[in-house]
Amino acid sequence: MQSINILSPEPEEVQVNDQTVKVYPVRLKHFELYGAAAGDLLAVIGASTVEQVHAYGQRNSKKLAKVLASTTSLSSWRARRLPAAVIIQLMLHVIRVNAGFFVRAQVGAAAALAGLVSSSA
Repeated sequence: MQSINILSPEPEEVQVNDQTVKVYPVRLKHFELYGAAAGDLLAVIGASTVEQVHAYGQRNSKKLAKVLASTTSLSSWRARRLPAAVIIQLMLHVIRVNAGFFVRAQVGAAAALAGLVSSSA
């Protein structure tokens, strides 16, 4: 029988001002909130000027801070008090970390499924 390895990603650390912040993978209970915020942010970044991105960050700072509180070691209180530009940068890092995890998970799932198909043939 083939052994199965489950991905358990380690948190990544980033510096926010003088504080080390851990970035965690998105948990299932926060996936809908993360997906909506990440999708909106990426759409704005892809089609906007720097000023428009900054304005988006200011308008949506509460929603983005909520995502940051669930995907980083920052408390809700601390995340809400970050400047909009920092919220955007940290949110983009959270997206990058989680995108990498999902890509690795998909590759692992494809390999596991391929093993199931070849062993049943």
